[in-house]
Amino acid sequence: MDKFTTLTGVAAPLHLVNVDTDMIIPKQYLKTIKRTGLGKGLFSELRYREDGSDNPDFVLNKPSYKGANILVAGDNFGCGSSREHAPWALLDFGIRCVISTSFADIFYNNCFKNGILPIKVTPEQLAALFDDAERGANARLTVDLESQTITGPDGGSITFEIDPFRKHCLLNGLDDIGLTQVKAEKIDAFEDMLAAERPWA
Repeated sequence: MDKFTTLTGVAAPLHLVNVDTDMIIPKQYLKTIKRTGLGKGLFSELRYREDGSDNPDFVLNKPSYKGANILVAGDNFGCGSSREHAPWALLDFGIRCVISTSFADIFYNNCFKNGILPIKVTPEQLAALFDDAERGANARLTVDLESQTITGPDGGSITFEIDPFRKHCLLNGLDDIGLTQVKAEKIDAFEDMLAAERPWA
């Protein structure tokens, strides 16, 4: 998993509440267990017209938000089913940070396990971030995980809270497998001890 330290980029404003995981990545894309290639299906029912062409009215299709890597979204983002394909699709598209007032628990946890930083802010802070995001490519946000700050294009910043363990994992690029590998020496030593004590096992 890639480390998350500091991210500076364009923030796309998604003025929708209760965005569920089926909206993030519709069910027809769930046939794969690969984490790559799902970016094309991200918000597909909003991004594409019935004939398959881009919907120019959807925020991620607008020229000023091409390459956006931060998403500013409405309340209760990631609700609905627990599909891990939702953060996979966001990450494959290039989104490394999602900012909202609230997230569904399973989606929130899945983000951390896949290298995405979900940030909870107050309604007032979200409104200010929407204002920044509405300015397009000329208004970049900087998310600093170490200092737990979001800095806007005019230099103003807000702080956010995050669980220390989750912060540690993101800063060091540790998913569940990575956490196990960190303890590889202790695991090997324990197995050697068991083999010596119980050679018949």
